[in-house]
Amino acid sequence: MRTFKVAFRHAPAAKERLEITASYELAPSVTSDFDSLQYPAFLQGMAELELHDGLAAELEFKKRVDRPYLCGTCSLRVAALVGLARACAIQGANSEARATYQPFLTLWQGADSDVPILKEAKAEYAKLQ
Repeated sequence: MRTFKVAFRHAPAAKERLEITASYELAPSVTSDFDSLQYPAFLQGMAELELHDGLAAELEFKKRVDRPYLCGTCSLRVAALVGLARACAIQGANSEARATYQPFLTLWQGADSDVPILKEAKAEYAKLQ
């Protein structure tokens, strides 16, 4: 849990510390815990969002979204859709952002409506209309 706080509260430090994991991020998992190998790139993307670097964030989140064989439908891949949409929005690519939010919203259409990431994604998607 501490790792998430580093990425959100101290984005420059998190970005610097996470760079050392880049050479391992595409390694195959030797356990059934697919999410564990995906955390560094996901957190790197979150740090880039915090720094308002949409292009760098987009590159990090695309690593998760464009490689379903790494984690299939693991939770970080699904959350990376929202991160990717936010990265597109930061860059002013609103049509790409809308197109990226749609699969997330489709996957979560049956979820409780008070889940924070779902509420945020719906509100952000509505602003892009």
